[in-house]
Amino acid sequence: MDRLAYLEERLADLGARRPAATEARIPPAADAGGDAGAPSLGLPGNPPTPGAPTGAPIYAQPRLLEEPVPGEALEAADLPDLHFFASFRSPYTWISTERVIQLAEAFGVNLRIRFVLPMVMRGLPVKRSKRVYILLDAAREARRNGVQFGPISDPVGKPVERGYSLLPWAIGQGRGIEYFRSFMTLVFSQAVDAGSDRGLRRIVEEAGLDWSEGRGYLDDPAWRKEAERNREELFDLGLWGVPSFRVGSVAAWGQDRLWVLEDEYRRLAGE
Repeated sequence: MDRLAYLEERLADLGARRPAATEARIPPAADAGGDAGAPSLGLPGNPPTPGAPTGAPIYAQPRLLEEPVPGEALEAADLPDLHFFASFRSPYTWISTERVIQLAEAFGVNLRIRFVLPMVMRGLPVKRSKRVYILLDAAREARRNGVQFGPISDPVGKPVERGYSLLPWAIGQGRGIEYFRSFMTLVFSQAVDAGSDRGLRRIVEEAGLDWSEGRGYLDDPAWRKEAERNREELFDLGLWGVPSFRVGSVAAWGQDRLWVLEDEYRRLAGE
C-alpha cells in the first residue's frame, strides 16, 4: 500500500489516467495514523492531499508530523522509547534518520539506537541486481523526502566496524544520536571515508565528541555482543531488515512506515 503512489504516478505518466478516476479516490491515511501527526515540522517531500478535482492522486502516501499534539496530552502520557534498528551501511537508514530523530523529539521520547551488522557482513548474499535497485530506489526516496543522497563512501567492512566500536562510547557520553547522525550524514552525502582515521575523526568531532578520547575505544570488540542482541530482538519481532522500529508492542519495517509509529504514539497519548 505504501508504494501505490509510485504505481499511480507511473500510470499517469503513461497517459493511463481517466477523468472518472478522480471520483473514486482513496482518502489519506488519517485513520491509520498518516495525517494524525505531532507538531508540524515542515518536513519536505510530503505528497499533496487528495481531493482536488483534477490531477490529484487517488492514493497519497501518509504524511508525517502534520498536526500538533497538545502539550497536556504528552505531559500526562508515559510514552515508551522509540527503538531504531539501524545499520551504518543502509541507505534507507540514512534517508530515515532525520525524520526518526524529529519524531522522537516531537513526542518527547527517548530514541534508542539498536545497531545491527549489514546483511553482507552477516554472511547473507545480496545479488548485484538487488544492490543496484536498492541504490536507485533509495535515491528516489531521498529526493521525495528532500534528503541529500551522495556522494557516498561505502562503509562496508572495517568502516562499519570502526564506527560501531565508538557508538556505545558516544551513547555513554550523551552524544549517541549526534554521532549516529554525523556518521550517516558524512558517509552518505559527503563521501567521507569512515575507514580512515582522518574521516572518522571528522565524524567524531562534528558530533561534538573528543577524538583523542574516542580513539581509545577503536576496535574494542564489545559492540559485537550488543549488535547480536539487537539482531536477535529484530528477528524475534518477525523482522530482518533495516530500518525497523518498535514502540511498545508495535513494530514496523521500512523508512516509509514511520506513520505507524506516529499513530501509536498518538493513541498512547489518548488522542
